[in-house]
This record gives sequence, C-alpha cells and structure tokens, in this order.
Amino acid sequence: MARALGRLRIGPLIAGVRGEPALAIAPYLAAAVALGRLMVEEPEIASLDVNPILVGMEPGDCLALDAVVFVEGGAA
Repeated sequence: MARALGRLRIGPLIAGVRGEPALAIAPYLAAAVALGRLMVEEPEIASLDVNPILVGMEPGDCLALDAVVFVEGGAA
C-alpha cells in the first residue's frame, strides 16, 4: 500500500522534497486498514467520506479533520 501512495501525484511530497523530511505514513496506512475493516464488520455502513486527513512527520501524526458516515437509509 505504501508503494501505491508513492505512485500518486503527491508521492514526491510524501517522500519529502526540497530538504523536507518524509511524512510518517504508517499511521495513515493503519487508519486506512482500520476503515476497511470497519466497512466489512459493519454492513449497515454504505460509505465513508473522510476528508481531509492530515499526516505529519512524527510517528502517530494522522488526524481526520472531517468525516461523514453514510448508513443504509441516511447519513449518521
């Protein structure tokens, strides 16, 4: 999954540019896996919209600033 992120248009920003250190993407990857698990374990969730997600340079720096959970029959 980390390689797939590197192939995105923002890949160079994730890897660090102009002397900036790389972002700590492990927390982001863990959050993505957890959201995938949530979708499997809670079938009433029709979809999730999580945007934006801030990823920092320190381990553990990953914060969803806004999220909407769509459940069968409406949004929660």
